[in-house]
Amino acid sequence: MSPLGRLLPQRSSTLLTATFAGLIVLATTASIFGGTGLSSEPLHREPVGEPEDWSTDELKKWLKERKLRFEKNATREQLIEMVKVARPANLTGTSQRTYGAV
Repeated sequence: MSPLGRLLPQRSSTLLTATFAGLIVLATTASIFGGTGLSSEPLHREPVGEPEDWSTDELKKWLKERKLRFEKNATREQLIEMVKVARPANLTGTSQRTYGAV
């Protein structure tokens, strides 16, 4: 028996093991799903369409999630321009290519 096992009664040892296993499951869940698993907030969805159609809150949230700084008093137009610059071209919501008849 290990030194720790001798110090703890059998029931405490089982409780300690179950608690440890629970923490491992919680940490794994947080790692996989990107959170603690304890949040009551629904999963955030990426705004769709062009940034001009997003609300000011959506623009700010998008920038914050990407750790892009902006001034508190930034105008909506400035926020839109920042998103356009930082957003990958393939996620604009519209196809950049046009295909002719085959």
